[in-house]
Amino acid sequence: MNMDSASERLNGRGPSTRHKSPRTLESFKRVGILVLAVVLTLACLVAIGFLVKVYLDHHYLFCKQPLKLVPLQRVCDGQVDCLQGEDEANCPQWVPEGPPVGARVSKDRSILQVLDRNTGAWSCVCHDHFDLVLAKAACEQMGYSSTPAFQGVEVSAGQPLPPREVVLDNGSLRVLEPGRKCLSGLIVSLFCSNCGQSIRTPRVLGGSPAAIEAWPWQVSLQYRREHICGGSIIDPRWVLTAAHCFK
Repeated sequence: MNMDSASERLNGRGPSTRHKSPRTLESFKRVGILVLAVVLTLACLVAIGFLVKVYLDHHYLFCKQPLKLVPLQRVCDGQVDCLQGEDEANCPQWVPEGPPVGARVSKDRSILQVLDRNTGAWSCVCHDHFDLVLAKAACEQMGYSSTPAFQGVEVSAGQPLPPREVVLDNGSLRVLEPGRKCLSGLIVSLFCSNCGQSIRTPRVLGGSPAAIEAWPWQVSLQYRREHICGGSIIDPRWVLTAAHCFK
């Protein structure tokens, strides 16, 4: 019996070997299950934290000092809720609604149209006594500050608005009472900005290379310090951008 036991131990089939393998496997299972449980718990915590962050970003603004959450409905409402004013910083400048603009131009031939505030009807403008002063006043009513240009065009057959004469009244155009017809039969076509007019020459004549920093004609439209859209400066007071950049 002793020789058999020694032989089994030498061949790896002794009692100590048979008892050691199950214990090692059982210990490995306990450690592995514990590690797996810890990993799953951490993953769940990370997922929950991410979902909480997404929810807070969509519904609240985080104030750094003092530490508090401000609902987004109270951001950019004119009332400072954060001590450092984060909720009112970088907000778009809302322009209060005023009286309706009394001048506009049509899409087809830039026909000037003036609103009769007494009747609420729009009318075209006779070219007979129209001058640069009236043209500038009309453009200023529409927000332009550049030197305007105008010309007389024939009234189209489908023109639904009657031609009327206008005068300058407190810086705005006012339609005269009916009764005076346009003698020339022409109406005003107004151009408030000369941007985009071609001089019918090559784009570069005897030019020289220039660094991009020398012509910084690009605008970054930002909201809450984040770039939303680009824009191009086309006039000292106008920036051209895409319509979908605004609500």
